[in-house]
Amino acid sequence: MSPRFALKSSGLVYLIPLTILTSLAASVVMHRTIFFDVPMMQFIGGLRAPSLTKVLEHVTSLGGTAAILAAVAGLAAVLIFKRKHRELIFVAAGVLGAGLLSALLKLIFARERPAYLAHLVAEGGYSFPSGHGTASSALAIACLFLLWNTRWRWIALGVGSAYALAVGASRVYLGVHYPSDVVAGWCVSCLWVGIVAYWIFTRPHRTSPSP
Repeated sequence: MSPRFALKSSGLVYLIPLTILTSLAASVVMHRTIFFDVPMMQFIGGLRAPSLTKVLEHVTSLGGTAAILAAVAGLAAVLIFKRKHRELIFVAAGVLGAGLLSALLKLIFARERPAYLAHLVAEGGYSFPSGHGTASSALAIACLFLLWNTRWRWIALGVGSAYALAVGASRVYLGVHYPSDVVAGWCVSCLWVGIVAYWIFTRPHRTSPSP
């Protein structure tokens, strides 16, 4: 089943991430402990080592603003060269829009960053959802969508999943996010990129009037 068919056929595409995001957001608003946060942070905290920290500092930068903007610019250049204008709008609106939405949600929920683990990198602002988690997964989903009908689809799925998971895990390891922040970021990107794809790719083509 192609992504376009799924987008057209059923709202169930959005049901799982929407349900998870709603549940996590409700827990944050009510200041409830999310059941998997502490166990996962305990486990990840036990893995800390100087050599691994250096690696994950580099990994986390791959989900930062500079890396995401560079990736979007690279994709944009390719799509402009191939004259794929709708795909260009999709990538720009999907990835950059997800980042902006994440920043807005941080202000709305105003969740403080975790104090459970010492912060290994300096990070300001609020915690929920993870901006790195949102942006990296939005980029991965956008690339997967673009490549789905090609022979590269499974490579895109594997590389994209590994990329988003690695960036998300690095945020928890470095102590600047709860695991639930990262999961919420993934849900935000799934929903936002899906909505953008629906809006761009399921509308009928406009035809120019005959002269």
